[in-house]
Amino acid sequence: MAKSKAERGRFSSRKKMDVVPRVLRGDDLDLVSRETGITAAKV
Repeated sequence: MAKSKAERGRFSSRKKMDVVPRVLRGDDLDLVSRETGITAAKV
């Protein structure tokens, strides 16, 4: 099966705009990474 463009490891600006404020507010990094499907190291 072919992966979509979003699943190929790209961290889109839209996803960044969702993730970064949550982490800066103090949300749990592991929780945010699981919910968004982005590894904690990449966040």
